[in-house]
Amino acid sequence: MFIIESETLYSQEFFQIEHLSVEQGLSQGSVWCIHQDKEGFLWFGTQDGLNRYDGITMKEYRNNPLDTTTLSDNFVTAIAEDPDGNLWVGTKNGLNKLSKTAHQNRRYFPHSNNPDVHNSSITSLLIERETVSDTNSALIIWVGTLSGLFRFHTVKETFEQFRHDSNTDSSLSHDVIRCIYRDREGTLWIGTDIGLNRMLANTGKFAPYCKPGEDSIGVMSHYVNQVFEDSQQRFWILGEASTFYTIQKGSKKEIQSVPVFVRGGKDSIYTRAVTTMKEDRDGNFWFGTPGWGLMKIVFTQDDGLNVSQYLPEENNPGALSSNFILALYVDRSNLLWIGTYGMGVDKFNLSNPKFQLYRYYPGAKNSLCTESIRGLYEDDDNILWMGGYNHLNSFDRGGDGCKVIKVPPTNVYAVEADPLSGGNILWLGTEGGGLIRYDKINRSYTVYDHQPDDTNSISSNWVNSLYAEHDGTLWAGTSSGVVERITPLPSGKLAIKHYLLFQQDSGTARIWVNDIAKDTFGILWIGTQGKGLYSMDPRSPTGNIKSYLSEPGNPKRLGSDRVKVIYEDTRGTLWVGTDGAGLHRYMRESNAFQRFTEYDGLPNNVIYGILEDERGNLWLSTNKGISKFNPAAMSFKNYDVNDCLQSNEFNSGSFYKCKHGEMFFGGVKGLNSFFPDSVMDNPHIPNIVITSFKKFNEEAPLKSSEASRYEVELAYDENVISFEFAALEYTAPGKNQYAYMMEGFDRKWIYSGTRRFVTYTHLDPGEYTFRVRGSNNDGVWNVEGTSVRLTILPPFYATWWFRSLAGLFFISIGPCIYYWRVSRLKKEKVLQEEFSRKLIERQESERMRIAGELHDSIGQYLLVAKNRALLGFESSIAQPEISEQFGKISSILGDTLKEVRQISHNLRPPQLDRLGLTETIKSTLNNIVESSKEITFDLMIHNVNDLLPKEKEINLFRVVQEGVTNIMKHAGATRVKFSMIANERFISISIIDNGKGFNYNENFTTNDKGLGLSGMAERVKILGGHLEFRSQPGEGTIIAIAIPLNNE
Repeated sequence: MFIIESETLYSQEFFQIEHLSVEQGLSQGSVWCIHQDKEGFLWFGTQDGLNRYDGITMKEYRNNPLDTTTLSDNFVTAIAEDPDGNLWVGTKNGLNKLSKTAHQNRRYFPHSNNPDVHNSSITSLLIERETVSDTNSALIIWVGTLSGLFRFHTVKETFEQFRHDSNTDSSLSHDVIRCIYRDREGTLWIGTDIGLNRMLANTGKFAPYCKPGEDSIGVMSHYVNQVFEDSQQRFWILGEASTFYTIQKGSKKEIQSVPVFVRGGKDSIYTRAVTTMKEDRDGNFWFGTPGWGLMKIVFTQDDGLNVSQYLPEENNPGALSSNFILALYVDRSNLLWIGTYGMGVDKFNLSNPKFQLYRYYPGAKNSLCTESIRGLYEDDDNILWMGGYNHLNSFDRGGDGCKVIKVPPTNVYAVEADPLSGGNILWLGTEGGGLIRYDKINRSYTVYDHQPDDTNSISSNWVNSLYAEHDGTLWAGTSSGVVERITPLPSGKLAIKHYLLFQQDSGTARIWVNDIAKDTFGILWIGTQGKGLYSMDPRSPTGNIKSYLSEPGNPKRLGSDRVKVIYEDTRGTLWVGTDGAGLHRYMRESNAFQRFTEYDGLPNNVIYGILEDERGNLWLSTNKGISKFNPAAMSFKNYDVNDCLQSNEFNSGSFYKCKHGEMFFGGVKGLNSFFPDSVMDNPHIPNIVITSFKKFNEEAPLKSSEASRYEVELAYDENVISFEFAALEYTAPGKNQYAYMMEGFDRKWIYSGTRRFVTYTHLDPGEYTFRVRGSNNDGVWNVEGTSVRLTILPPFYATWWFRSLAGLFFISIGPCIYYWRVSRLKKEKVLQEEFSRKLIERQESERMRIAGELHDSIGQYLLVAKNRALLGFESSIAQPEISEQFGKISSILGDTLKEVRQISHNLRPPQLDRLGLTETIKSTLNNIVESSKEITFDLMIHNVNDLLPKEKEINLFRVVQEGVTNIMKHAGATRVKFSMIANERFISISIIDNGKGFNYNENFTTNDKGLGLSGMAERVKILGGHLEFRSQPGEGTIIAIAIPLNNE
């Protein structure tokens, strides 16, 4: 037995809660019930509809007065799931069955076969199987309403009613049912507005439960809101009036009334009722209240209790959204879902967070004193000292919390302890306030600032980085390009030696010294904001300063001159974090750097801090969260704000590792701490589901299948399909990863990152299987995933039966079709050849006409004009200027007359009619040979006169003319071999050049319009001959022509 005493501890823990509201898709803000189904979907019942949540999107189910397959009412009060995966939904007006397989809803109303019932408002549901015979059982649904208790027989689809009857002691104590529960021993418990009842062995009779020592008249007078048996077999009865009851089975006193959430004193917490209760996997108990937020009870080893209260906090988005709790639910990932009145759903991760979060929330326990955190140091008393904007803070996490330390108001960038003082003296580097020495014991401080006339003062009041050596020597980096070696003197003064790294350019922005570190060789390394990396030997009088700068295009140099942090690990490797170029490993042997960037897995290329854990991993703070880097495997594991980080953006110089291994990283919105070995991956493997299937962007149903999870059949023209899918693990669903493959189409798995949809178009008819895998937020994969069997039916003309019939049909009429087709092709060929012949004849006729016009008309006119110009020239010899102009005119007209005669000759060589084909070809080739000084011709020409009809000779001449002309214009040849040989059957022509050649396409003879080749092919076809080209780039060209004689 346990008692909650008045000394029970009440505390307010610092926690992080996420919120779902109407902005995230909830249909309404008051959430009365929550359920996770067998597939893993979360269901939220609100005052205005039912919502299914997959971690990213909400699907809404609502009442439509014109559609009886929709919900009977939008006010959802209860959700339960049967063994077949169907959801039963209670509303303010009736019961609903959402069928998993049929994708439809059916409505049931308790008053439908009970005329005296006028209110079908449902308050609670319980589903169980009832034995009908030795071999059969039936599904029974217990339905609590405002008009009594009902047993719904799913086979008969009838309601059996149980009500209060004032004339008998074996009826319910009241008609308003608040809860229904069956315990491990099989007893059915019913909570009402007036006390608790138990059913007597399914007899239909009830016994009211009494207080100890009272008879049945002494029924508990208040309502019972929830009945619950916990993992330790404690029986909880939640009610009103600041009390709930527990039953310790086996005890003589069955009921013990225990006050809870009530204590005296100024810190009193009081509530009149508990609305809901849940036990988590660790045995802790969570209570929702109507006005006093969320309560957590933890049993101690001595049967005492620790009670924590969670309330909304002003300006704290990570706090509870409402103090009025309607529903609680613990899902399979140990997430607590909190349904509130008016403010939606809150999500609270009950597992230990990877990272402890501290933020600036005035009034909250463990609140910081400032939002943005800079330098960090933890002393031997586990007090954390933090720099920030405008002050220094001390933070006692287990005691007094955060305090503002009285030092001059300035931004504190760096915090370093003096080793010789046992950590009681802190050195503070500030932004404009110089160097400050703070004495923790005396709570006093001394400011050392820049004095222009004192060379022993610091060089600048902007001190951005500090490094303390074991002998008490302090190194300070300033904004003046100087590193200071500071030795504290017994008098309280400082001995300062200045080392100038670089000269500041006048008129430019300050260039900070961001970090100082010392390696195992005694060398100091200094990182600057814009001037690269420096090394310095403190043992050298001058420092022996060396610089390491970026070099564009050289991957073995720094990628950026903005160096944020320097760290030497336990293996002696020096690591350099930059602003914009990622992480660098310095390789001393080669004096080179190895670079790691976003391309290699870093979340971001800005590195603010580096710490090493006991396993040799490096923890890096960036602008996109924290990254764990394994140098041996060269792999990164990244964490972001979804993992309870203060923000994705961290701050320079804000990182620290305590002597007991805890790490701290400060950022723009607070502080994170963690033990590296406690940062564990989320082990929960998500169930993978298809959340949507669309055809042409319209929703379509999927059927369940035994062979695969789902199946769908499509027509061949339904060729735009889309799948949406989800990994139902809710810790950080935005980080869940996906991979998919369409077997029969995709050759390998396609990893889509966090994208959870895919569209396919124009899949060929056939059988496919779409598969999808998914992971949780930490990359733990469900490799089995889910699948959709996809059948795309062929068009009727591609089906086997149509093809079989078509085959028989074509076999029977095939010969006829073949004969008809061959005859048609022959006719088309004859017509095509006849058309080409007539077209070429018309072309030649037109050429003859134009040639005649040029020779007989234009040529004669030009000759007359030339002769007249000669006469003018001879008659004006006495006038030189005029005579010169007549001479020029005569010369121009002479050249023009030659061009006209040449054009006329090319259009229709006069030798063809006068001298014959052979001489015409020889004359044409000789003219070409004489006009070309760069090409050597080898000519072999047989007599071919009278071997072809006169009307065909012009075609053969044009073929030769075009072939040689192409070489002159395009081939770039230096040697051409031409032969024309005749025998009894053929005239064979060969044209070979050593020119540049070209990519030969066998189809060019009918389609190509360039190089005159198509014209040659057409003329050879008219002559009934054969034309062959052979050419490769750089290997010249061979043209072979065979013209049959005697119409062969």
